[in-house]
Amino acid sequence: MEVTQANVLTKNSEPEPDVRINIEIRRYLRLLAYSLATVVALMAFICIAVWFIQRDTFLISSGVALELLLWCSGFFILTKAGLRAQRIAGHLAIGAIAVTAILNIANAVFDIDVGLTNPIYTRGDSPLTFPGPIFVDTALDFLCLATATWLMCFKQIRPNIYKALALLLLVPNLLILGSGLAGLQSICTFFGCIKPNLYASSALIFAGLSIIFAFPDQGFTAPFTYNTASGRLMRSILLALTPCIPIFGLLTLGQRHGLYDQSISLGMMVVSIIGLFLLGIAWGVKRVEVIEGEKNVALQLLRDSLTSFVPEADSTFKLVCLECAKEYDDTSMTLCPEDGSELGKLADKLRIGSVFADRYEITSYVGAGGCSIIYEARHMLMNKQVALKLLRANFATETKYVQRFQRESKATSQLAHPNIIAVHDFGISLAGQPYIVMDFLQGLSLEDIIAQSGCIPWRQAVPTFIAICEGLSYAHQKGVLHRDLKPANIMLTDEGDGKRDVVKIVDFGLAKTADTSDLRLTQTGELIGSPTYMSPEQCRAEPVDNRTDIYSFGALIYHCLSGQPAVATGNIYEALELQISKAPPPLSSHLRLPAWLIHLVYKALEKAPDNRYQSVQEMLLEFHVGMINTPEIEFSRD
Repeated sequence: MEVTQANVLTKNSEPEPDVRINIEIRRYLRLLAYSLATVVALMAFICIAVWFIQRDTFLISSGVALELLLWCSGFFILTKAGLRAQRIAGHLAIGAIAVTAILNIANAVFDIDVGLTNPIYTRGDSPLTFPGPIFVDTALDFLCLATATWLMCFKQIRPNIYKALALLLLVPNLLILGSGLAGLQSICTFFGCIKPNLYASSALIFAGLSIIFAFPDQGFTAPFTYNTASGRLMRSILLALTPCIPIFGLLTLGQRHGLYDQSISLGMMVVSIIGLFLLGIAWGVKRVEVIEGEKNVALQLLRDSLTSFVPEADSTFKLVCLECAKEYDDTSMTLCPEDGSELGKLADKLRIGSVFADRYEITSYVGAGGCSIIYEARHMLMNKQVALKLLRANFATETKYVQRFQRESKATSQLAHPNIIAVHDFGISLAGQPYIVMDFLQGLSLEDIIAQSGCIPWRQAVPTFIAICEGLSYAHQKGVLHRDLKPANIMLTDEGDGKRDVVKIVDFGLAKTADTSDLRLTQTGELIGSPTYMSPEQCRAEPVDNRTDIYSFGALIYHCLSGQPAVATGNIYEALELQISKAPPPLSSHLRLPAWLIHLVYKALEKAPDNRYQSVQEMLLEFHVGMINTPEIEFSRD
């Protein structure tokens, strides 16, 4: 099968329109979850410390305190650890909580003496016991907590299931906490009357919230991370309800000092909750109205640009409705039959045989990507086949996309190297269509080869890696960063002279130059690149240098040699998190890789830029030394 360079640009490496990924909101919510879990651990430690200082005093029973510590250790291990042994330890900790909860329930309901008062430390007349006798209500809470934590670790389980269990844990404890703050002396349940323990209920509430927000982009909490109207509304309500805690505390103090009785305190609490909730809705709706107004203005501007757009004389176009997104080929229509909105013209494709920009004859339509359309064309004056890349008409009115399109041509045109694709022309047609003219390459990408063979034998792959090093080193010397290195952007072209394939680095659409004018396009906090190959600093939207290309190159090498990406997940947020915090899986011994090559891959994939190779020249030197120490490296493609 023959795949052209234009195909690769279109299908695999075409950057989607830049979307602001809410990695910051997700990170803050995860930080909230870990902070709450830390608070739970501190509360348990304080309880035990108080017992050591004053042995007859327990804020909560020793069994509850130790179970909370056990849960915190299991929670942190299961959500952060990557080694199998660590995860097993976490499961054992959570399993111990579940078992002790079941034993306490059996002891209370069926009156079975299972010896729950085993002292683990004795000092005076008040021993520290575990699991200790626990009220059956609390045991049910711990069973629910352990089950939710355990289910959270299995990707096959729908997130809403374990989060619903966490909510089930929150409801009774919020009721107990509210009753205690309101001054109620006891609460009667199916298992009898109990005295509200604000300390224990608070700890269990924090634990439940930790589970709910440990993975905030999954399940019913996902809208909290969305940069949409619903996401902003939910965050507004959450922020508005936050003052409930200090308000309840003040109301409790007022009641205890005799300023008002219990019924008035309860009423004021209910009014506070309802008022804050309504305030959150009003605040969120106001923000949504502002965003909706901005959206309507943007739609009107786009509608005006589409209505007045004049396509190339030899191009085809279609009609599009901006309200319902329906497209129509009947150019005689003026209104959308679905909703009656005015239709706008949108350039579709150039006709085969038509002439673009007075000198490029369109010979074939290759494909379309997120932002551009690719054609094979013939330069009429030079009689040379080229790849013609056009920015889509709906993006041609956006300044930043035109700037990035121009930046791609500008960055690549500076690079005259046999291992980098050549750009011959950039311009904007009379109809306002930005375009780039590049070499038309015939061959396979590394992604195609991996798809065909599973992985590339290291003896066959090393010469390709060396060629990439040479091209990338040259680009860095010219002050150009690629920022989107991946197998799809490496072409192996057939030159037709019987020699080995020539390696070409393509698609500099995300390239960054040393020119300070480029900084304005990348300092908006936008996350750009391919998450599977992005460096940790790219994932955090931080400033980058040549070492970010070295990390992506290491990820590319890993994928080529193993047949699997270093970060293998379909979830973009999970991929970003893994790139930041988790080392790649070990390369299999079945690949029979030399030690120097394994060291090279892992050093390139170091999370901290200072621990990686500081230049591509260092990697190139290590490749050459490795070749000398490991002879008979030959390149051939079956």
